[in-house]
Amino acid sequence: MKIAVAMSGGVDSGSCAYLLSREGFTVLGLTFEMLPPCKISADRAEESSVTLSPAEGAARLCAQIGAEHFTVDERENFKKCVIQPFIGAYLAGETPNPCVLCNKKIKFPEMFTFADSHGAEFCATGHYARTEKCGDSFILKKALDPAKDQSYVLWNLTQKELGRLKFPLGIYTKPQIREIAENAGLECAHNKDSQDICFIPDGDYASFIEENSPSVPPCGNYISEDGCVLGKHRGHHRTTLGQGKGLGIALGKRVYVIDKNASDNTVTLGSEDRLYKKRVTADSINIICPGALEKRERFSAKIRYGRRENTGYAERTGEDTLTFEFDEAVRAPSPGQSLVIYDGDCVVAGGIIRRADCFLHFPQL
Repeated sequence: MKIAVAMSGGVDSGSCAYLLSREGFTVLGLTFEMLPPCKISADRAEESSVTLSPAEGAARLCAQIGAEHFTVDERENFKKCVIQPFIGAYLAGETPNPCVLCNKKIKFPEMFTFADSHGAEFCATGHYARTEKCGDSFILKKALDPAKDQSYVLWNLTQKELGRLKFPLGIYTKPQIREIAENAGLECAHNKDSQDICFIPDGDYASFIEENSPSVPPCGNYISEDGCVLGKHRGHHRTTLGQGKGLGIALGKRVYVIDKNASDNTVTLGSEDRLYKKRVTADSINIICPGALEKRERFSAKIRYGRRENTGYAERTGEDTLTFEFDEAVRAPSPGQSLVIYDGDCVVAGGIIRRADCFLHFPQL
């Protein structure tokens, strides 16, 4: 049985392909070219002391396990569907997560398109997550290793996609995966993990935006909550909600970015306690568990990758919107980030955060 495996040349996707081939699947390795070759080579050289592009690394891994390898050029699509919206969101004062957008717009739909055209019944990636069939539905679950769980960035998956997806790494820890790769003699066994956003490997978002946008915000005002000018910033895109260092201003006390207004290019500074919010509103929602959120229900939720979950009540407020009221206020829920709702280790739903309030009380049950 054929299975299409998304491969980047790294240890996770390489081990994913190896494990599936060992299970008896006919692996079709698939690499999406998304970045300029020269940029990829430089990044790879820094991360793993090699000059192989992801496609070259994946092709060599496929040769090791006796699998075919294919490359699909997604550079223009990636620029249009991921990079440009990322820049637009930042310039609008948001803090977007491009991995979520890439999964929804490119990685998974294009992988299934490839699978269908090559007679593959299933698809797989090296994400640390799990799927499970429950009656007529499929459940997206956290990885067994909480330190590597990536279910947070997969909340856009549909029931149709989940029914054809396999995440073989979800039952392993990262050290176990490296051991599997090393024992199998895979070249990727000691490759370093990727960090930050793939198209901004140095983490300098502001410089990337300035280099790739025809217009960027000029210097503007830092203001207090009551509108008093406190000083100057170098453009609101150079700050993030919750930031307390590197602001270039001295006020005699520690202050934080508590709000950003792209329309007038102001950044509001205040005390850290003003960052804590109890109610988050999200749109562009996807409900994975059939029948969930038909009424106000108690779940846990996460507002950023790498953050812990916090408990509270979820309620669907419209066709494409939901709210989550946390039991205890959470720090700096940021517009553009994902709100992902969990029931134990199962992903219930997700959406894009648009607003956060200090506290608005739900009616009592």
